[in-house]
Amino acid sequence: MIKRISLTLIFILLFSALFTGCGKQTAQKTYKIELEANETTGYRWVYYLSSEDIVTVKGEYIPDENKKGLVGVGGTQVFTVTGISEGEVIIACEYISPGEGVAEQIADYKLKVDKNLNITEVSKTGTYFEKDK
Repeated sequence: MIKRISLTLIFILLFSALFTGCGKQTAQKTYKIELEANETTGYRWVYYLSSEDIVTVKGEYIPDENKKGLVGVGGTQVFTVTGISEGEVIIACEYISPGEGVAEQIADYKLKVDKNLNITEVSKTGTYFEKDK
């Protein structure tokens, strides 16, 4: 009897965990944008804000693990976004070469910051996301 109750409870917990929040974006205090990058090529990710009054952004490049000491190993550009006031903002990211100034790839994020400064992704578009198709 106890075994049957335990199995029923486990099933209920697993089922509810699977379907809780399906199709919803979870609001969070910070939002991370992670983009593949390779600083050794001279290209770098830059961002532009549609409004500087809604979020702050801090950038950090994290190189991939390179135990063999190879040259030209890539990494990830991480932009950490924090809400400072309620509203919607677009963060336009461009992968550019400093010499050319032309975007090789584009990744645009539309985010919503609520009154509690939680951030929800509204949409993301651009050529960066098309490469996975």
